[in-house]
Amino acid sequence: KWRTQYHIQTVTGLMNDPNGFTYFAGKWHLFYQWFPFGAVHGMKHWYHVSSEDLLHWHNEGLGLKPSLPFENDGCFSGSAFADDDILYLVYTGNALNEEGKMVEYQMIGAMDEDGRIGKLPTPVIFPQSGYTCHQRDPHIFKEGDMYYILLGAQNENLEGKLLIYESRQIAYGWKFKGELQVKGYPSFGYMCECPDIER
Repeated sequence: KWRTQYHIQTVTGLMNDPNGFTYFAGKWHLFYQWFPFGAVHGMKHWYHVSSEDLLHWHNEGLGLKPSLPFENDGCFSGSAFADDDILYLVYTGNALNEEGKMVEYQMIGAMDEDGRIGKLPTPVIFPQSGYTCHQRDPHIFKEGDMYYILLGAQNENLEGKLLIYESRQIAYGWKFKGELQVKGYPSFGYMCECPDIER
């Protein structure tokens, strides 16, 4: 009786960042970071919910599960982009290397109109030199015939930065173009997470 009737609420465990809020195949789709095994921070998954009216939400179930070496410590936040009959899920694979140090990779999954989700087996963006291990939460968008990813990061001076990547294809060919420069903001605090941009 204590469960909310119209807000999204996790079925079990911990709910964290909302991700991939997109209209696709006649419905609204939202994913959120999810640790299914307790109300504590643990290895992050993505849970999937959908709605036709943004008021009544249906639990679709597991969206992304950490299953690759590049995400052996969780599927961290990201975004989604609907392109034709595919909903692309762009997210950070958080991994621990053999020394137990964090390494973050940018990964891509894809969902078809029937809700089936697959993942590319290798990253589309590897860690960028000149920055710390904090490089995460890709926000994907398109301008003209180019796709862009805006990525939160921290440079080696421990300053928050926004990195820009571009490609003509979602699944490959991503190239680092530099940092987003915003007048009056030489840095974005200690670390920039979950970036978005109004277009």
